[in-house]
Formats: sequence, structure tokens, C-alpha cells
Amino acid sequence: MPRQQRPTREKQEALRRTFYERHAQGNMTIPEALKAMREVTGLTQAEFAAHRGVSRRVIQDIERGTGNPTVDSLNSIGKLFALKVEFVRIRRPDPEVERLKAALMSSPSPYPAHLHLEKHRRSLALHRFIAGKIRRDPALLDRARENLDRWVAMKPRTRAEPDLIEWRAAIDQGIDATIALMTDPGEHATDLRQSAPFTGILTDDERRGFLAAWRARTRVPVIERHGKASYVRLADIPPPLQGEFRTALGGSCCPAIDGEGECAWSTDWIDWLDGRFPRW
Repeated sequence: MPRQQRPTREKQEALRRTFYERHAQGNMTIPEALKAMREVTGLTQAEFAAHRGVSRRVIQDIERGTGNPTVDSLNSIGKLFALKVEFVRIRRPDPEVERLKAALMSSPSPYPAHLHLEKHRRSLALHRFIAGKIRRDPALLDRARENLDRWVAMKPRTRAEPDLIEWRAAIDQGIDATIALMTDPGEHATDLRQSAPFTGILTDDERRGFLAAWRARTRVPVIERHGKASYVRLADIPPPLQGEFRTALGGSCCPAIDGEGECAWSTDWIDWLDGRFPRW
């Protein structure tokens, strides 16, 4: 079978998010899950089988729905996506929860549904700040590795274990993959940040400075022109948010307005706070 074309990084991320969303909903069969895994990786059946240490026949039979794979085979396959075979409670939809979810999704909001909570937006901004420090000093990734090793040793086989495995995989790929995951505003990355291994990277003063700046962010005045929000003055943004935002702008979207000094378009400022700008 000819080698199939690998999906782009953006396509992979979209497919991965869809996979985890369906997995969380519990509405995927094992054949569907395996096909979705292969779609994310872009591997043929033979390539995927070789990568997971099983035979091609096992993969073929599972995808046809005619296989009877061993638990070891399924665990070997699922480990790539931080999944394992276990007993889970059968969940039935709660009508009230479904009604609230439908109301939330139908209501207009500037944020994705998973970023409605203030704590998630603050976590995204904090990890962007940490990512900037790691970008300047890649050796700090060693601290994250030490944290992972310590947490896995202290809490083996916890519910957070798949998240720790995914963080380890990103860190092992290098600084770009790590920062991409840290600063991804997507739903899956939002969940992962709750068990991020970057404790101790910021000093106490840096963390206090960030939290003070985050609380002060709503006091940054947005200047209007012709009755519409137009720009913010960089001098009005408290450090350290000012420095990180300036770095994100890269100078390309930083107009100098007479009498105001360096400024930024209000849309860039709002999008940066909400994790939609820039694309690392």
C-alpha cells in the first residue's frame, strides 16, 4: 500500500481535539477510535502496526470490527494517545446538563466555551509568560523534566498520568513543541495546563508580578476613534504583561501615534489576553 500523505500540523491538532472530545463523550467504538488514531498520525495500517508493536492483521481486524485483540495489544495501541483499557461506568445523558450546555453554546460570547472561566484565561496568560522565560533560557526545561519524574514517582497510576505522559512527549520533542502546547488556546491544551509541570520556573517575585498585572489588565484604557475601540497605549499595560505582549507583537503591529507613543490595536490586545494571538 502506498504511503499516505501526512496531515499538516494544524490538521493534526484539529483531528486530535476531535478525537479527545469524542473520547470524553464516550461515543466511539474501538474500531472508530483506531481509525481516528491512524488519521491523526497519517500512518498506513502496516506503519501503525509496526510503530505500536503489533501485527498488521491485528490492526486490520480491529478496524473491520471482526478482531478479538488482547488487552496488551489494545494498551500498546492506546498508549500513543495516553489511553489504556479499563472498566468505565456507563454514562447516560443528564437532560438538565444537556440543556445548560445547549444554552451556553447558543449564547454569544467573545470566548470559546472552554475559556469562559476566568481561571482558564489566567492560566493561558500565565503559561504564555512562562513560555517566554523558557524561550529565553531553554535549560529551564530540565526543571520541568525533574517535576515530571518526581510527580510520576509520587503518584503512579493516577488520573493525571495520561496528561503527564503527554507533557513528557512534548518536552522530549523540544522547546518548540513544548511552547506550542503551553500556549495552545484549544480545549485539550486547556485541560492539560491543569497538570502542567512548570512549577518553580518563575520566581516568587515574577509570579506575584504576573498576578498583579493580570488583576490590573482591566484598567488598561482602550482608546476610541470615530466611536469605536481602536488602540491601547503600551505604556498603560503593567509589567510583566507589557513585555510579553510587546514580544508577541514583534514590532510589526505596533504603530506610533502622535502624542500617544507606542500603541497596539485594541483587537490585538484583546486577542492576546484571550489566547488567540499570536500563533507561536
